[in-house]
Amino acid sequence: MEYAIAEWQDVCRKMLLDRKPLTSNTVLRLASGNRNLIEEDLFVDLALVKPKRSQNEKHAQDIDPERGSDLFNRQEETVEKRFAYSEFLEEIIRNPTEKNIAIIGEPGAGKTTLLQKLAFWLLQQTDDLVIWVDLAELGDRPLVEYLEEKWQKEALGKSRAEIKGDWEHKFKGGAVWLLLDGLDEMSQSDRQGLKFRGWVMNARIVVTCRLNLWQSNPTQLQGFQTYLTQPFQDEQMQGFIWRWFPGLFGEGEADRLAESLWSELQGAGKERIKDLCRNPLRLTLLCSTWQVGQALPETTAELYGGFVESMYEWKEDKFEVTEEEKEELNTALGALAKASLDAETSRFRLSHRLVCDYLGKPKAKGSLFPLALQLGWLNEVGVAAENPRQRVYTFYHATFQEYFAALAVEDWDYFLPKDHCDRPVEGKRYRIFEKQWKQVILVWLGRWDIEEDQKDLFINKLLHFKDRCGNFYEFQTFYLAALGFAEFEPKNGLLVEKVIRGLIMYSFGYLENKKECSWYYFSEEISSSSIEILQKTNTIKALNILENWYIDFQNIYKSVPHNNWRVTKKFKELDQLINDIKSSLEDRLNYKLIKNEKDNVIEMSAHISVSLDSNNVLNTKQILDSLCHGKDEDIVKSILTVTIENIYPEIIQALLFVIKNNKNLCIVWLAADFLARNIQETEIQKYTEYILDRLIILSTQKSDLLASFLAAFSALDLCYFIASNKIHKVVDIILCLMYEDTSSIRHNIVNSLQWKLQNKDINLIVIDALKKQVTSEIDEQDLDLYSKCYSILWHCAQHIDYTDFYQVWHYSNQDVLTITPKLTLEEQILDSLQNQPILILNAQTLTQETRESKIALKLCKLIWKPLQLKEIYPEVSTPGQLTRYLDRLQLNQQFSQRALLLTQCQHPTPELLTFCQQLTDTVAIAFLTEDPLDLPLKGFPPHQPRLISAIETWLEEM
Repeated sequence: MEYAIAEWQDVCRKMLLDRKPLTSNTVLRLASGNRNLIEEDLFVDLALVKPKRSQNEKHAQDIDPERGSDLFNRQEETVEKRFAYSEFLEEIIRNPTEKNIAIIGEPGAGKTTLLQKLAFWLLQQTDDLVIWVDLAELGDRPLVEYLEEKWQKEALGKSRAEIKGDWEHKFKGGAVWLLLDGLDEMSQSDRQGLKFRGWVMNARIVVTCRLNLWQSNPTQLQGFQTYLTQPFQDEQMQGFIWRWFPGLFGEGEADRLAESLWSELQGAGKERIKDLCRNPLRLTLLCSTWQVGQALPETTAELYGGFVESMYEWKEDKFEVTEEEKEELNTALGALAKASLDAETSRFRLSHRLVCDYLGKPKAKGSLFPLALQLGWLNEVGVAAENPRQRVYTFYHATFQEYFAALAVEDWDYFLPKDHCDRPVEGKRYRIFEKQWKQVILVWLGRWDIEEDQKDLFINKLLHFKDRCGNFYEFQTFYLAALGFAEFEPKNGLLVEKVIRGLIMYSFGYLENKKECSWYYFSEEISSSSIEILQKTNTIKALNILENWYIDFQNIYKSVPHNNWRVTKKFKELDQLINDIKSSLEDRLNYKLIKNEKDNVIEMSAHISVSLDSNNVLNTKQILDSLCHGKDEDIVKSILTVTIENIYPEIIQALLFVIKNNKNLCIVWLAADFLARNIQETEIQKYTEYILDRLIILSTQKSDLLASFLAAFSALDLCYFIASNKIHKVVDIILCLMYEDTSSIRHNIVNSLQWKLQNKDINLIVIDALKKQVTSEIDEQDLDLYSKCYSILWHCAQHIDYTDFYQVWHYSNQDVLTITPKLTLEEQILDSLQNQPILILNAQTLTQETRESKIALKLCKLIWKPLQLKEIYPEVSTPGQLTRYLDRLQLNQQFSQRALLLTQCQHPTPELLTFCQQLTDTVAIAFLTEDPLDLPLKGFPPHQPRLISAIETWLEEM
């Protein structure tokens, strides 16, 4: 329909132009003299990253059924190629090899700007429809419904019927680009409900998303080729600065401003702010507020604060704002920002009612609402999905919402309860573990009006956080403190060095035994996370410490046998990390990201074209026959990978026949997914419950572990899709497979479960089931099982509230959200004796130990951990060596405890008792045991009346 092309172009262009004022930062347009930041090529071209893919990768539908576990393997690859923006357009957009594209980046990295420029480029270079969708506006509505009931009606209005009829034709022909902005601005439940089904799957899709959301859940963008926006290099920063000022000032003044700003950024000690401003938005803010002779801001908070003050100055010629009004408005915006970030949904889309609650009704006397709109801090962006009569607003950029929220937090108790000891404080939130508060916390640490003593206390509380949940949350607080050093440097400079050395140790391990060249490694999760944080903390200090540590490591490496491949691997990783940090300090281009990709056997094939036209009865009969009785597996697979607009009862019955009778589990899986993708929403429950029951039966047939594995995860996917209450049963089946002695199955279960761990129900089930598998006994008996279970629990801790994790860890999953914690005996002792001069040690690892050297080393580790000493525990092998170290610690006032109480060791071995007797001249030792013990050891029966009082009496008698 040639006559429709030009009209469609006009329709799409009009819709984009209507959206542009809402997405192109009206405040920044004011700062830049109302220049159009989209059409003028003011922003330096963005480089994009394409993660590496295997050159030998087979198409999903070509994977052999017996290799089905490969479907769940995650590829961990680094950057393959970088693209300037123009190269990206020519190589990726003009000649697309990937149908779905995701553009990810940090806040202010230019994702929305890039998407807008891409939209207008497509309209100019192609005849395709270009449809922009603000995903935050979508809410919980299906994308298909939004496009038909909102976008199409608004865009086409009273257009000719031919234009409206051409809509379906365009989609079916693949001549549509869906540009979806802001996946991160959707609530978690809305993101889970965002499914690309039906004719929408024929469109080419480009979605933008914040980097942290993608990192926490890469499978949210499963099926998308991911490109990462890159920070500016020095050359790009300099070019940006020299192009900013001309046109705003006279030639001489513009040159002086550009030269002075660039010179200041090159100065010694300015590395941190220069690094901060490699982000396009932040560099724009810096340029827009810069004056000759002005000092550079030191932190993110100072940068944004300067811009806020400048905004009021720029508006003075239009209307006057008193100092009192500015302070009142900033306070109200802070309260509004804080309240919206605390909401469960729509954190970045503010309802009219919510804004009124904090700023006042627009026409009320003294209302701040009109002022916020006039200044541009808030912008009206549409109406609420659930109530079309209620207007919706946003802060003009999400980073300013986070800045204002940080201003509204006076006490760090808001992030982390000050009275936390080693368990959740009842009724308190732990926002340090909530992703939406991470940037707010970092901005708060950079505030100039918060006393440094308070920041020091907060940092120290983070570094010494105790979770009593396997340390899963302790690592998170440690990493947050390390990130905080980029915004705030504590008074104790040695603290920064200590933390960086800790990150290095967690990243690469340490030499545990010099004589045996035994190297201790932390888990892969801890190692990779620590390496990532090393590149984001105070990188100047990190590099200096790393280079010194590297010299020591080289000397160690020379003494290690060449067949010790793990040490060799760590040596190479360290060498690479130092080079990366050096490069990142020069041009900040060396983001090294892990791409987690699931190869999906049910991915739609762009190369297969099968018509299921109701008018073609013969073709439909042939398809049905191929489904039910076909001998050629490839043909059946081809049919099942196609998405169609309508599905007929005969096809449904044929698919149910396949699910019930086909012996090839891959085919069963494809048939189940085909139904889920194609039948109407109202029909889903009717058929998928039957399919689910069939898959559950298949998954319990342990004679074929691979088949059980595939069926179980097919069932889990289906549970998600139809919100089935059988999800608990399916997860139990999957976890049972963990205990089969098959490393490859365990590996794939770990990788597959990680994609599901944003679901709270699954998290609670998994924690409850696996918490007993991360003990020292399992570590010694089955290292593979221990590491796999640890990996899953690590990912659980990234997605679930600390309080919920703690309750399940110590009690049960049953009614976890409502139970009142009941302290175990050991917890009661710890709680009651926390101010007494005694260490309570869980001695479970010593229960069966008979070797003196092992007893010495294990007991030394147990004592060292609660002391939180800077140095690593010493290598001891005799009672005398351990005694000398304890005497030295007492002399240096590092060990003030007079006694040890060993729990979880009710029947100590004679060798352990003999060893402990030889320590009692230095420290008193007691066991929680029913066994009679000889003096000078003391035994306390765990069930004796007034146990706590008995222990306190023993301590007083020393």
